[in-house]
Amino acid sequence: MGRKAATIDRSKTESSEGDNDFGSFIDDLTKNIEKITNVQPNEALQWISCYSVPINLALSGHPENGLPFGRIINLEGESDTGKSLLGLTAIREAQKKYQCLCNWLVVDTERGMVPQRCADLGIFIKKKPKNPNKPNVSEGEDDTNDPRAGTFKIIQTTDVTTLADKVVPGFLSLCKKHPEKVFILMIDSVSMLVTEHERTTEFCTRDMARAQELRKFMRLLNDSYAPNLMVLLVHHQTDRISTGAPLASKQGNHNKDIGGGKAMKFVPSVRIEVSYGGKEKRGSGENQRIIGQTCKIEVIKTRLYKPMIKAEAIINHEVGFTQLGGLADQLEQMNLIVPDGARMTCPILFGDKKFTEGQLEIEIEKPENAQKVVEAIIQRMKLVPFSGDEVESGENVSVESMEDLV
Repeated sequence: MGRKAATIDRSKTESSEGDNDFGSFIDDLTKNIEKITNVQPNEALQWISCYSVPINLALSGHPENGLPFGRIINLEGESDTGKSLLGLTAIREAQKKYQCLCNWLVVDTERGMVPQRCADLGIFIKKKPKNPNKPNVSEGEDDTNDPRAGTFKIIQTTDVTTLADKVVPGFLSLCKKHPEKVFILMIDSVSMLVTEHERTTEFCTRDMARAQELRKFMRLLNDSYAPNLMVLLVHHQTDRISTGAPLASKQGNHNKDIGGGKAMKFVPSVRIEVSYGGKEKRGSGENQRIIGQTCKIEVIKTRLYKPMIKAEAIINHEVGFTQLGGLADQLEQMNLIVPDGARMTCPILFGDKKFTEGQLEIEIEKPENAQKVVEAIIQRMKLVPFSGDEVESGENVSVESMEDLV
């Protein structure tokens, strides 16, 4: 016999003076205790674009929203796959959006970050002049009155204690002092941080002390919450190393870990795995040349949107991530591109018209076709932007025109 469903006496749920006890209790907690924050149901996230439309769609379901503020974000994968470039691209887009109302700090633990390369990618790297009437151009001061001057800094250290005791608390105090601004702290990479234990023990020592210290560092980062702060952590790690032994970031083997233990995947709100997808070539025969590479990403963890979504983007070695490159691959994954002998069609966009693979990629990645492509992807994936409003067919999706890889 089935159990009787519990019945509720509706007459006892009428409004009374005690109805708001729970709300008053929470309000008193958040008002009187600094360490407790009340999360409002209508609290809106601040987003910045990753510039690449396929990556933005995978991360948020919106073509212009990529990474959220108020969160710790992991960029994971092998070396030379595009992790650092993805972080710098997000910084560039945020710098364009917020102008002087932003501060970006890159902690370069590998001593490989070149300011001029950042400038080539579109990041404004010049310093704010000490004397606005007489800027010292030879020392890198800005003489154009650009509001972005002095908003981007690079420092170099490998010492995790210095980061935990000096850099992170100081940077957090700036975030709280200037709630009208936004801040990004990027550590490139966590894998190259050195702990005090590693410095003071013999080289051959194998124990869990490194992982323990980095776990503590991750907890401190998590404690350093501010809604206007984004923390980007770059990790050089994969499922397997050359010996075939699993790494701690996935399996928990601390002796063979280069990342710092399981805390590296528990603490971040978003984890993005970045991998190499092959060379990007243009031309044929003797005129063929390598102009970039394909970057594959998979959102392996997110507390903000649907996880396990994959995307491909194109990296131009001259200018970085392209805006529309990779949309053809995304359409193909969704079976919206249909093979037809040696040619292929995309009925949802071009009807029965047939193209070679190269022709179809060029056609899809044209800026004038971007809106239709994005609408088709959103409709297929049934993605709903965080505003709560679905992107309906015919709605204007803003996608800047650019000289893409065509």
